[in-house]
Amino acid sequence: AAGRGPMTILFGSQTGTAEGFATTLMREARVRGYAARALDLEELPPEELGGVEGPCVFLLATHGEGDPTDNTVAFHRWASDASREPGCLAALQYAAFGLGNTQYEHYNSMGKWVDARLSALGARRLAPLGLGDDDGDIDADFESWR
Repeated sequence: AAGRGPMTILFGSQTGTAEGFATTLMREARVRGYAARALDLEELPPEELGGVEGPCVFLLATHGEGDPTDNTVAFHRWASDASREPGCLAALQYAAFGLGNTQYEHYNSMGKWVDARLSALGARRLAPLGLGDDDGDIDADFESWR
C-alpha cells in the first residue's frame, strides 16, 4: 500500500478492551498504508494533541458512574479546563468510538464527551461517533464502526 502518512490511535481502557481495539485498528491501518501507532492516552501529553499529524482516533471506555478510566484522567482534566481556547485543536482531525454498557445510567458518557469536547475545541470530526455496548455485542459494534 502507498504511504498515507501518520495515524495516531489513543485509548482509554480499564479492562483492556479499548486497548485491544486500538491494536486491531493499528494493524489494519498499517496494512492500508498508514504509519499508525497506538498509544495509551497517558503516553501523549494533552498539550501536544494540537500538533498530532494525520487522523487521530480516540477509543474511550467509560468507567464506573460515567467517569474517565484511570489512564484518561489527566487528558479529561486538560480538555475540560474552561480556559482552553475554542480553536486550540483546529489542526486536529479525529474520530471517536466509545465503549460502554447500557446497564449503566451514564452509558458511554466518555465517548460522547470526547466527541463533543474535541469539536468544541475546534477539531474536525472525520467520522460519526461510534458507541459500543458491552451489554450487547461490543465487538460487532466496533466492526461496523471502523
